[in-house]
Amino acid sequence: KQGRISLLFFKFLMLLFLLNQLIKLIFFFNRLIRKLLRKFHLKVNYRKIWHYIIYYNRKLILLLRLYLLL
Repeated sequence: KQGRISLLFFKFLMLLFLLNQLIKLIFFFNRLIRKLLRKFHLKVNYRKIWHYIIYYNRKLILLLRLYLLL
C-alpha cells in the first residue's frame, strides 16, 4: 500500500511540474510574439497563434491523462 501511495504522490508531482512547464511555455510564447510584433510592426493574426497554443495544450493534457492512467 505504501508503494502505491508514493507512486500516486510521484505522479502528482510530475503533473505539477508539467503544468508549471506549460505555463512557462505559454508566457514565453507570448513574450516572443510581442517582441516579433514590435520588431517588424506586423499585424499578426493573434487568433491563429492562440489556436496553436491551445492545440499544443490539448496534446499535452491528453498525454497527462494517459500518464495518470498508468
